Amino acid sequence: MCTLVQAVNQKQISEFIIHTIDQFESSVHVHVYNTVTRLFKLFNKLQQAKQEIAELQEEHIRERQELEQTQEELTRELKLKYVMCRMISGACCRLPASMI
Repeated sequence: MCTLVQAVNQKQISEFIIHTIDQFESSVHVHVYNTVTRLFKLFNKLQQAKQEIAELQEEHIRERQELEQTQEELTRELKLKYVMCRMISGACCRLPASMI
């Protein structure tokens, strides 16, 4: 009788341990799945942020180039107007060194 009770108890203990391990394993799988899913979402957000930064940098470069071109055009125009004024007025002024 004692061995029968011990056998039943050992079987119940074994079943309990197996059930506990299965629950733990299932919980670990769910945790890993959720973590991987979050990592993929974060990675996608990172890639989007990098793309946005690259686009902003390109836009900044284009704007800067446009401003530099405008500055050069305005400088040329100013030099031309200065020369024209000088020719019209017959003044003996010198063109500032920064404009040459």
